Amino acid sequence: MSDFFTSPFSIPIVAIVCAVGIPILAKTWGDWAKHQETCRLKESMIQRGMSVDEIERVMAAGDSKSTDCRL
Repeated sequence: MSDFFTSPFSIPIVAIVCAVGIPILAKTWGDWAKHQETCRLKESMIQRGMSVDEIERVMAAGDSKSTDCRL
């Protein structure tokens, strides 16, 4: 394993892994956070007694993509 760190190819390999991996992780984390917030919003609308039609109308007005929340 110590040979990897002394290899002249180690810096470019680490740079490529970071350049590809960090944006993928950031996008995934952002999508997950948006999904969680959408689920919380739907739960609060259900607790307030909104009908399914009202919830669908509110969600369609906010975003063109629908998010499946398993309650």
